[in-house]
Amino acid sequence: MVVTGKIGDTSISVSNHPLNLTKEQLSFVAMATTSTDVVVSICVIFAMSFIPASFVLFLIQERVSKAKHLQFVSGVNPAVYWLANFAWDMCNYIIPCLIVIVIFLCFQQKAYVSPPNLPALILLLVLYGWSITP
Repeated sequence: MVVTGKIGDTSISVSNHPLNLTKEQLSFVAMATTSTDVVVSICVIFAMSFIPASFVLFLIQERVSKAKHLQFVSGVNPAVYWLANFAWDMCNYIIPCLIVIVIFLCFQQKAYVSPPNLPALILLLVLYGWSITP
C-alpha cells in the first residue's frame, strides 16, 4: 500500500508491505474462532434447556386441576387431546426458536448462519422441539 501526501513543496511517500501471518498466528486465529463458536453453542444449549422446563409447569398445573380428566369425561377423544396439546406446545416452541435464529442472523455467526449451515441449524432446532414436547 502506498500513500502519498503533499504539504507545500514537500511531499511524503509511505509504503507498507505487511508480512503474511506465520503458522502459529494462523493456528491461534483458527483456535480463537473455534473456541468462540464452542462457547456460543454451550450458551445456546443452556438457554434452550429452559424451554422444556416451561412445558413441565403445564403438566403440573394440569395434574392439580384435573383438566385432562374433565375433558376425557366430557367425551374428547384422547388422540385429539394429545394432538392439540402437541400442536400448542410446538406453537409455543416456535417463538423462542425464531428468536434464536434472528439473533444468530443479527450477529452473523458464520458457524451457524452461513448458507450450508443455516438449514442444518433450523432442522436441529425443529427436531429438538419435536423431541422435548412429547
